[in-house]
Amino acid sequence: QRMKLYLTPYLLLTDPETGRMYPELSSMLATRRMACSNPNAQQLAKRGESTYVRGFYLPDAEEEVMVSLDWSQVELVEIGEFSGDPEFAKAYGQLPYQDLHLGTAADVLAVAIPEVTFDMMKNMHNMKAEDLPPKLLVKPNGELLTPSNAKKFWRTEVGKGSNFNYWYSGALSTVGDKLGWKSSQMWEATERYRARFPVAEQWRVNTIEQARWDGKVTLPDHHTRVRYEATYEWINITQRMFDAYQSPAITRFGNEIVRAIKNRAGNQLINALIQGTSATLAKRSILAIRAALAANPDIRGRFKMAIHDELVFSIHKEDVVAFIALAKAIMADHPTIVKNLKLYSTASIGLTFEPFHETKVPLGQIELDEAPACLGFGDGVALNDNQINETIAYLFNKRTEMRKAA
Repeated sequence: QRMKLYLTPYLLLTDPETGRMYPELSSMLATRRMACSNPNAQQLAKRGESTYVRGFYLPDAEEEVMVSLDWSQVELVEIGEFSGDPEFAKAYGQLPYQDLHLGTAADVLAVAIPEVTFDMMKNMHNMKAEDLPPKLLVKPNGELLTPSNAKKFWRTEVGKGSNFNYWYSGALSTVGDKLGWKSSQMWEATERYRARFPVAEQWRVNTIEQARWDGKVTLPDHHTRVRYEATYEWINITQRMFDAYQSPAITRFGNEIVRAIKNRAGNQLINALIQGTSATLAKRSILAIRAALAANPDIRGRFKMAIHDELVFSIHKEDVVAFIALAKAIMADHPTIVKNLKLYSTASIGLTFEPFHETKVPLGQIELDEAPACLGFGDGVALNDNQINETIAYLFNKRTEMRKAA
């Protein structure tokens, strides 16, 4: 797979004189998200065995830094904005954001571990193992967890997993599969999730119901995503095809087929609305940041590429702090789309595009909102401007050391 997706097309499509690739960027996907071809750079993974491919991507010049910016939890901000759900507003109506995932994790986990409460999830990193339900300290694969690690694990796998998966499927089947739940447990957890966000759930239902009549959703850039299979017209026509056999068995079979396809089409329209809105934010931000760079020649650098909602730039090391401030301000300013809640973007820097690891990838992308302890500022802290400059110096010094050692 890595040969097919990356290595072979990269070798064939890299200019031998410049060492660069020149992919074609378009917006032709059904959701209006950005697509890339010749080669496809949109498939770059942040996790797994192919992350080393990101290390092939370098700044334009020796004195420049790879800077990537991405919105934080943008899909959930959009759901909260479109639905007006008060729980989403509570989390994303101010900066810094409040944690939406811990409460979700507590609600959903209570299906299998009734003793779990929000206060327990919130404070378990300071609690003793004997004061917690034993099931809370064991992963589904049997691996034991400390209270602190258990909090991170359940927050991510159940809380974050539920918040990001439910709205595109209308169920918690992905989370349930990971936890080994029975179907009845999964649907009980789904009902608890819906009850946690009733306003947002009603928005989801209403959006799909409207699509039953007109078969589409309209994005902020006025493009539409059409799914005829979501409409009552398609449902009725298709069901009549099965009913024509005048066989109760075929009719029931048709019911199941029609139900599955029309539900999937409705979920696809919700996905298109959210992902298409994210794409609109990204495309408008790219154009605005490029214009700002042209108007500010003191900030040296250029836009390199987009990986879905992640915007990647090559910026001179002396201008990184000024550029990040400029870009973040632009990415947070989309008042015609996000009017009531807050947009926030995070930045990472590195001398390659591969995720940072102190020993394996010492020149990789360092997340400035969650800096690693090896930088000397603390573990997982958000860096200020001076610390960002010190981090840049750390990267360049590390590269010099590596070259001398080689």
